[in-house]
Amino acid sequence: MVDAAEKMKNQDYSWLEAVVFDLDGTLLDSAPDLTAALNLVLEMEGLSPLGVDSVRYMIGAGVPKLIERGFREYGVKLDANNLDPDLLDAFLSYYDAHAADLSKVYPGTYGLIEMLCNKSVRIGLCTNKPTEATLAILSSFAIEDCFDSVIGGTSGFPKKPDPAGLKACLEEMGVTAEQTLYIGDSAIDVKTARNAGLPVVAMTYGYERTPAKDLGADMIADSFKELELAMVKTVKLRPGAES
Repeated sequence: MVDAAEKMKNQDYSWLEAVVFDLDGTLLDSAPDLTAALNLVLEMEGLSPLGVDSVRYMIGAGVPKLIERGFREYGVKLDANNLDPDLLDAFLSYYDAHAADLSKVYPGTYGLIEMLCNKSVRIGLCTNKPTEATLAILSSFAIEDCFDSVIGGTSGFPKKPDPAGLKACLEEMGVTAEQTLYIGDSAIDVKTARNAGLPVVAMTYGYERTPAKDLGADMIADSFKELELAMVKTVKLRPGAES
């Protein structure tokens, strides 16, 4: 990891064989659709809806935690580990049907993914978002076929920052931690990468309140275009790629 971090500073990505992305706040601005689902369950309990700007910073630790944080805004204490099943079911039922109504991929997403695919770099996704919703979102943006592994929050692994899901993603792609870069936007993402032994880039535009420069990542980036331009110069053409 130390060697990879040093090479990244010199824009050397010759070691890169796989990239794993976080989803919410990294690839996808999902806050509007998550806000709509959260407001549905708040209104079920007679509470007023929250604005997107408030909900944005509650995202990142899974749906139960999002619901817990939403109710906390009104002084209502819920336990993410012991939620009322009706609240959780209502949220998931609505969100599964509307996960991509208002969400958008961040600028530069398609360009970076296309470049990685052209170099035959494997691409993974590791998120705390429910797996079914994750797959539906990838399909709605026509990028589901770009991913060699997708590990969601209901894939049977503990949620991030536990590294089990990320390690499973690497195993499915057939790569090692030393060959892989993790890209996220939050303290949870940086901790997950550290727990799994991966170098990590923190994007500056996500849902984390702490500034990206203070998260302890190996590198910060303002956009995927910035990463694409840095990587394309040195990422090697992998076996199977067209020259």
